[in-house]
Amino acid sequence: MAEIRVFIADESQCFRVGLKILLEQEPEYKVEEETGNIDDVLLNLGLLKPDVVVVSGNLPGLIFTQLIQEIQIQRLRTKILVTSSSADDSALPVMIQGGAAGCLLKSESIEVIKTAILSIIKGEGWISPPIAVFVSSWLQWESETEKPTSREVNVLSMISKGWTNQQIAKELGVSKRTVDVCIENLLSKLKANNRTTAVLEAIRREWIDL
Repeated sequence: MAEIRVFIADESQCFRVGLKILLEQEPEYKVEEETGNIDDVLLNLGLLKPDVVVVSGNLPGLIFTQLIQEIQIQRLRTKILVTSSSADDSALPVMIQGGAAGCLLKSESIEVIKTAILSIIKGEGWISPPIAVFVSSWLQWESETEKPTSREVNVLSMISKGWTNQQIAKELGVSKRTVDVCIENLLSKLKANNRTTAVLEAIRREWIDL
């Protein structure tokens, strides 16, 4: 088996050093770096090119989207395995949706951690069962609560027809700022980066028809 290069980032020195020792008992694992500083991760990703970053979801200063963007900018094949002390951390579903390849509890055995690393390298993903239960419940709750208002549906329909924010404001008899805020809320609800992806997601959810 090819060598598996791992970068460990965790606020607990005890955890990251212990994980390093346990992983490197196996010849196929090489821990390239361990740190408690997210800046170290961002600065060294391109240099070390790890296969997996094992990162704590509670690492101080962690902005998960920034980590994902750095991997994309560097054009790396690095996968992210998020660790957590708690299964019901509300940040976990967001990280999974944002691109984490796996998510596991820090209390898992070293054998489970190694299985998780191997799984995400193969593109299969991995989530500790208690986290999977929480994430499923969280997504169901989000789906049930994040419904569009009638005005938002109207705005989405106009966006799908290519209308500008100014045109929408004039049609609805409101200020352009009101429309801007409405669209910002829609992007957040739909987890979309722009108007086009918002419309596509709204169609997928059957909020609007073309």
